[in-house]
Amino acid sequence: MENNEKLKRLILSESNFFLFGSRLEYDPIVMYEAINSDTRFITYNVGSCKNVINNEKKGFVSENDNKKINYIMKYLNTPTKNYSKKYLWSEICKRYYKIFKS
Repeated sequence: MENNEKLKRLILSESNFFLFGSRLEYDPIVMYEAINSDTRFITYNVGSCKNVINNEKKGFVSENDNKKINYIMKYLNTPTKNYSKKYLWSEICKRYYKIFKS
C-alpha cells in the first residue's frame, strides 16, 4: 500500500494537469491531492470544486471542454506553485474536527 502512495505522489508531482471527468461529486479527494502536488485540477462544476478551485493557479472549472483545452494550452509550459498549505490532510482534518466537535 505504501508503494502505491509513493507512486501516486510521483505521478502527480510530474504532471502539469489532472483532468477530472466526474459529473457527480461532493468534495473529491483527488482535487486536494492534485493541489498539494502542485498539479492544476481541471474539472466540471461539481460539488465543492468551484469553491476550492477559485483561481487559475490551482486549476479550472468549466462545463465547456473547449475552454478547458484553451486553459491547458495557456498553462502548458507554466510551472505550478502551491500557494497554500490549507489543503494538506493535517489541516483539513483539523477543520473537520472543529465542525464535528461543535
